[in-house]
Amino acid sequence: MNFFKKKTTSHNVMLLSTRGGFFHRIGRDYYVDWGGMLGVVCVITLIFVGLGLYAYMNIEHRLSEASTLDTAKKPETVDEQKLQVIIEQFSARAAERAILLKGYGGFGDPSL
Repeated sequence: MNFFKKKTTSHNVMLLSTRGGFFHRIGRDYYVDWGGMLGVVCVITLIFVGLGLYAYMNIEHRLSEASTLDTAKKPETVDEQKLQVIIEQFSARAAERAILLKGYGGFGDPSL
């Protein structure tokens, strides 16, 4: 009794044959098809990983440049006169809004 029979496939034989070649087997041999799909997926994955690493390194480089900038510059001060004008304008708008929110203050309609 031979439990381990030799399985004969044309997979290895076709790989070495010069008649059809490797590209002739595409679409006819599922080993080649799966290998091709796996290869394409691996290449695409490597491309995306490479692009992600490139973006990460670019961001890290920009952050390291930003931390070395001169921070000893004197900060700009706010012009007090312009600030007072803006505060007065917004105070007037707030007063108008408060009047509008209070509602109608005149006489009511007697027909209602």
